[in-house]
Amino acid sequence: MKRVRRDLLVILVFTPLLTGLVLGQSTPALVDGFNDGNFVVTGRVHTAVCDTNGNLWLGGEFRVNCDGSIPARLLTRIKGNNVHDSSVYLDGNRVNAVLPLDGDVVLAGGDCRKGGVTNLIRLNKSHDFYEVDTSYTPDPRGEVLALARQADGKILVGGSFTGICGQARSFLARLNSDGTLDTSFTAQPNSNVTTLAVQPDGRILAGGAFTSISGTACQRLARLRTTGALDADFSASADGLVRTLAVYPNGDILVGGDFDTVSGVAKRGLAMLYGTGQAKTDFAGWLDT
Repeated sequence: MKRVRRDLLVILVFTPLLTGLVLGQSTPALVDGFNDGNFVVTGRVHTAVCDTNGNLWLGGEFRVNCDGSIPARLLTRIKGNNVHDSSVYLDGNRVNAVLPLDGDVVLAGGDCRKGGVTNLIRLNKSHDFYEVDTSYTPDPRGEVLALARQADGKILVGGSFTGICGQARSFLARLNSDGTLDTSFTAQPNSNVTTLAVQPDGRILAGGAFTSISGTACQRLARLRTTGALDADFSASADGLVRTLAVYPNGDILVGGDFDTVSGVAKRGLAMLYGTGQAKTDFAGWLDT
């Protein structure tokens, strides 16, 4: 692999330990193409995640060619036995987030389309193939940048969209398991949400470009209660775009992005927070350009 971004290096390092860390990567490339001898990926890979069956899912702005087969586009699956599934692909410009669900179901979000469904697409496995679920139609009005699943099966969606499920809802929304809008979720960021993570206690971490949520100032980092209300027990900020979040088993929070300072402490590109949002000063957090 080549040209790994400094602010995304953590994704490659910690993926085996921290599930969900690679989800919801936005425009910068995780990798600008690679060739492992079996698969030739040309273009940008934004996200890579394994499902419980050992499949590797890649999303981005790429084409995959395996032994001269028809290239896949934007989304692809590499099976656990290192066999490429050429039947999986999407049309459009990019996939930013891939979220495997229970029962051989996968969600893909981005600026993408297939089968009349746009920007947030559910694929269901039928035999050994994945087909678009045309009954699942949130159809966000704008790009999806992040996905996360709650323990109750509801789906959190972050992005640059200004509407979803036919209703006005900007940058962050929660969907019921059938793809309908959960109107009880009230969070209203004022700009893009690029990454999401759900803590074991159900509280929701959000990062992005926003500077307020529901009218309350919060600089690019926030924690929400399950209702969407801001969690007053969490206070964190970043002076640049937050691109990725992950929760450690002990409750610490790993943050990656385009920042130089987090919660008032100099941390370039990478920081570790306590569960309260305070930056851990003993975590180096410095990544070279």
